[in-house]
Amino acid sequence: MDDAVFDQQQADPIFLSMISRSPPNVVETVAGAVKALLANDASAALSHLTAGRAVLPRGHPGHRLLSTFQVTVDAVDRLRSLGVDATFEQIWNKPAPLRTQRKGPREVSVSRATQGAILDEIRRQLASSAGATACPSCGAMLPPANAVAPLVSHDGTLGHLRMYLDMSAILVLLRQDPGAAEVDAEGADQIATQLVKQAGIHLPVSTCGACETIALAHPLDQERIARFYADAEYHASSAVNATDRTAGSAESFPLAYTKSLFPCWLLDRLGLGTGHRVFDFGCGEGTMLRHAETAGASVAGLDLDRERVSYARRVLGLSDVTATLDDLQAKPQGSFDLVMTYHTLEHVTHLDRIFSSLCRLVTQGGHVAVAVPNGENAIRKDANSPPVYPMLGGDHILALTPAGLGNRLTKAEFEVVEVCRSPSDLRDINFGPEKRDPLSGMPVWSSKLGDCIVIARKR
Repeated sequence: MDDAVFDQQQADPIFLSMISRSPPNVVETVAGAVKALLANDASAALSHLTAGRAVLPRGHPGHRLLSTFQVTVDAVDRLRSLGVDATFEQIWNKPAPLRTQRKGPREVSVSRATQGAILDEIRRQLASSAGATACPSCGAMLPPANAVAPLVSHDGTLGHLRMYLDMSAILVLLRQDPGAAEVDAEGADQIATQLVKQAGIHLPVSTCGACETIALAHPLDQERIARFYADAEYHASSAVNATDRTAGSAESFPLAYTKSLFPCWLLDRLGLGTGHRVFDFGCGEGTMLRHAETAGASVAGLDLDRERVSYARRVLGLSDVTATLDDLQAKPQGSFDLVMTYHTLEHVTHLDRIFSSLCRLVTQGGHVAVAVPNGENAIRKDANSPPVYPMLGGDHILALTPAGLGNRLTKAEFEVVEVCRSPSDLRDINFGPEKRDPLSGMPVWSSKLGDCIVIARKR
């Protein structure tokens, strides 16, 4: 795309790289759409994109790219109609952060004595709640732990400690330190998270003998988990207006493209589109559903994050997206041709109950598609160390394997038709070009590394 059409100085490098890898007819379609958007003509841009997709064969990567462009144009157009200061240029400019940045104290100097006291308090709380633990999936008692998982996720995401600890005790310790007397709750979260990562504190892990789920062998406080997912500030990233904070970035092309891979690959793989019905459990802000809708499917979804559901409904126009688990039971049996869930089941308790509800929604001959971090990817440093499950910890309380998912689906009268595993490292020589999306370089079925996908058909 030439400079006269597109200002490369402000463009996101990822966007430019993907466009440069596209066939000439796709580039031409994007150029026409960009010209229309620079003239604030969203209708003309969408016409370019629709015409461009019509001439591409099904499954062509250009379909995903043009579908993404359509999703982003629709999102910006609706934001503008809601009175948000949004411009079409932000589609191809560098995206804003997915989450708001928490602002802790500008200068905090925590003494070594206080650091030690915080770690002692964390270990004390974890030890006081240790003991016999029920499987968070099926409720059976877990056997003794035989592995471990990090207490906080590898990226050190803030907020996770609040799922396991009483953070008020840590805040009290910090405020007794003259160098950290003015620290707030977010600052305490940041300091404690950093100390936990440095100390390498782990949680015990066990494999349930009843349902084969790999789970944290640590009691889970449902109220703490509910507060974590209800924290609007933590999940928010943009504002529709002063009172309605939302949690989505469908208006950013690179971010929206990563969420095109799974649904577009699934629809192509199963031959679904116009006239078919798709349900997404854990739909977040609805970008994946919007891709399915662009392909012609009628869609519905559920997510417990009310802020993200607000974005799905108001910005993406997805009217049948809700935030209450009871809505699963309210939907008629056999309502959908495809029920998909992407990196959601590892977050939930009572998995058996939820899994049964999801399977009930699938029509005869329809499909379930599950994507989760691959529980086969445990790491053992040496023969004397317990296995470490890096995909567990933080807000991941379960780990599932392809075999375990297959057994669940078989018991629910489904037949497994495909299993895909993404490598943990894209340099894996066994992960050839036929398994990669040519525009992003990621697995063609997912934007996540180290995951697995299981597709099953209802008998």
